[in-house]
Amino acid sequence: MNRRVSLRAAVAFSCAFLIGCASAAPAPTRSPSPSPTPAEASQSPAALPTATATPRASLEPTATPDALAARTQAELHISGGPDFPLEAFGSLWILTPDADEPSITRVDPTTNEIVAQIPVGTRLCQAIGATDDALWACTRGGVIRVDPETNAVTATVEFPTAEYFGYLPSGEGALWALSGEVTSNNQLVRIDPEGNSVADTFALGFDAEWVTYGEGALWLTDKSAGKLWKFDPETESLTEHADGLTEPGQSAVGAGSVWLAVHADRDSQPGPNGATILRIDPVTGEIQAEFATGGSMFEGGIYASDEAVWVRALAPFLAHIDPQTNEIVETIESNQAGGSVTVAYGSVWATSLEFGKVWRLTP
Repeated sequence: MNRRVSLRAAVAFSCAFLIGCASAAPAPTRSPSPSPTPAEASQSPAALPTATATPRASLEPTATPDALAARTQAELHISGGPDFPLEAFGSLWILTPDADEPSITRVDPTTNEIVAQIPVGTRLCQAIGATDDALWACTRGGVIRVDPETNAVTATVEFPTAEYFGYLPSGEGALWALSGEVTSNNQLVRIDPEGNSVADTFALGFDAEWVTYGEGALWLTDKSAGKLWKFDPETESLTEHADGLTEPGQSAVGAGSVWLAVHADRDSQPGPNGATILRIDPVTGEIQAEFATGGSMFEGGIYASDEAVWVRALAPFLAHIDPQTNEIVETIESNQAGGSVTVAYGSVWATSLEFGKVWRLTP
């Protein structure tokens, strides 16, 4: 696993396992971010004209140089490497693992202001998720349950955690997480959110890079072997769904398909017309469409729904795919390093973990 991890977490891990040190690790090497302050909202100008689409091929940037500013409704300054935004319980929840105290930051979408910060206590496992009545986050040695009414941690579910960066999906009446030792996530954990306990653990036989839920199944990527795996929670069967993939990473489920990032390794480059996003049939494993959105998908993210697919990457900053036509309908170029993306409360939210920013954009 090497999608993203602060130097502080890596050093802390090395000390614990190689040297046995107990002192605090050095500060991360990321550029300093300003301390959390209320977001400064601004009125969004008119939307840009629709860009010319080029399906299943590389797309020359169609946005103007100030496209990000033109789409910005609000720009939030949130230090601590803001990542993995999540819509739940009337708020936007953002993981901030590189803050002085690793936390979940809660944002009120009506005011675009930070209203709470909830400590999680770890930088090694960085993941967030929600069930019907609780927010969950990965912590040292398991996951914590947060009451959205009080922002209080009300339970801890213990199991071994390793280096992981992503989401904790929910489905089939359970919360799901990856488990393992050191840097290998070779187990899938089923968590009972009613009993706040581990209901079952399943051996994977590989190091999982990412896990998501949709179309009645869990989808796990195996970067080293170039495979996408399907886990059926009902039959508890794990099957190889697609192979021959180039460094698969993040995924999302929407519009009846699995959307999978490839070339998601730190040093991977897809080439001028190389695919970076694959649309995969959840039943047959067939690749339904390929999209060349731009550069490496390392430190990126995908949001997928019936209406739109948004891709956040190192370059371009954002790409918008129409799942009905399989066309890249626009790109937004901006040098903002890596981050994640979601759609919530009528807006697109994109983060920059390096620069400590979250943008709220017109769709």
